[in-house]
Amino acid sequence: MKFNANSNKVSIQDSLKSDGYVVLENIYNDEDLSDIKKIFESHFKKNSVKHNGALVLPNASHIFPEAFFKLVCNKNLNNMLSKIFDSNYSFTSHSDMHKNLMSNWHKDDGRGEYFDGLPDYFSNGMCKVYKIGIYLFNSVKSGGLTVRSGSHKVNDLTTGQEIYISLNPRDIVLFDVRITHKGDFSYSLTNRIKRKLGFEINHNRLSCFFTFGLSNNYTRVFSEKNMNEQMKVLKNDSIRTMPSLLKSGFNSLNVSTFF
Repeated sequence: MKFNANSNKVSIQDSLKSDGYVVLENIYNDEDLSDIKKIFESHFKKNSVKHNGALVLPNASHIFPEAFFKLVCNKNLNNMLSKIFDSNYSFTSHSDMHKNLMSNWHKDDGRGEYFDGLPDYFSNGMCKVYKIGIYLFNSVKSGGLTVRSGSHKVNDLTTGQEIYISLNPRDIVLFDVRITHKGDFSYSLTNRIKRKLGFEINHNRLSCFFTFGLSNNYTRVFSEKNMNEQMKVLKNDSIRTMPSLLKSGFNSLNVSTFF
């Protein structure tokens, strides 16, 4: 379901509770996204790591704080997040940049590891950790995110109606990290073979993801476990501490952080 700045907060909260995702309209403008596009063009490849024939960059907000400041500390976004969380939320420090990354059905709970020690995280209503997806290409008809509606309530990958989320360039998708989802294109046989062999297939599929959550123990554990995983992928734990620019930006918005 699509919402904007004038939407009733109860309607947004109810949609997230029942479906596990929402589309938020007109969050960014071209200027907000320009620095991220420049990063993709000039710096992304040399900082990223290869993954299944694609390029990924975990912890991107800590590596490129000036560009991500315009995304994560954006006032339009945080006004909507204040509605969703009733002004009580935290930035988890999770942030990724992807180029041509495809995926099969999965959840972003680390197969349970990101909520380690919290065995009731599928059923407890206080578990509210939401990932934000930005697609820097035309994803109105294909190439974006497909979800299984309502699947954030169950610990399997087959439950829920399959829905493709059509996004205009200024819109974002916000989804529960427990929801079953995938991101892919239709491939020719040749490209499927190339991808299986680890070759990069250039669809110019550029995307960014970052995560906020209700300020409680579920979000804290997710933040710690997810940050550990990001550092493991990058093989670098020296950029664990949040850059001062982002820290001050969140402080000005009354948003808490963990690092």
